[in-house]
Amino acid sequence: MVEQEIKQNQMLDQFSRLKSLLKVSIALSAEKDTTRLLEMILKEAKKIAVADGGTLYTRTDDNKLKFEIMLNDTLKLYTGGTSGIPVILPPLSLYKENGEPNLDKVAVCAAIKGKTI
Repeated sequence: MVEQEIKQNQMLDQFSRLKSLLKVSIALSAEKDTTRLLEMILKEAKKIAVADGGTLYTRTDDNKLKFEIMLNDTLKLYTGGTSGIPVILPPLSLYKENGEPNLDKVAVCAAIKGKTI
């Protein structure tokens, strides 16, 4: 009986994740507002990962990561994106002044290495 409940909960979880992916897939072809689309992708990724927060950055021409959207449930934080509240944190430099990769920041390390951390 317990095994059946566990299996049912796993199936419901998978269905919920697929539903989220479908929502994003439809939005990719329908949504014309890039900011709204990126925000939707971040929110759905946060849901799928069962994460408390998420941040979306863009890479600037001068090799920095600019904070675009910041979400955190525990801190009740929602800035950037369509929130109307600008992100006030400064961009993160990808490289130090001497040209070495700035691997001190997790987001920068992930961007430089192209890997999930």
